[in-house]
Amino acid sequence: MLRRPPTAIKLTQEDLALYEDAKKERDRAAAIAAGHKQQQEEANPHDGKAEGGRKGGRSREDRIGVSGAGGR
Repeated sequence: MLRRPPTAIKLTQEDLALYEDAKKERDRAAAIAAGHKQQQEEANPHDGKAEGGRKGGRSREDRIGVSGAGGR
């Protein structure tokens, strides 16, 4: 098998500057998205959910059709 020298990757100052700019843009976009999410949660903290974390207003027994009388 023939061997060849390893490929060298050279980074220039321009490459590093492009990376830093892209990283700053990603961080800024993530901060904006987090701010929007926080504003939405503050505007309506319950978001239509019933207390106890369930979305529906009916109990489990009501949803599956089990009577609470105990006689099956």
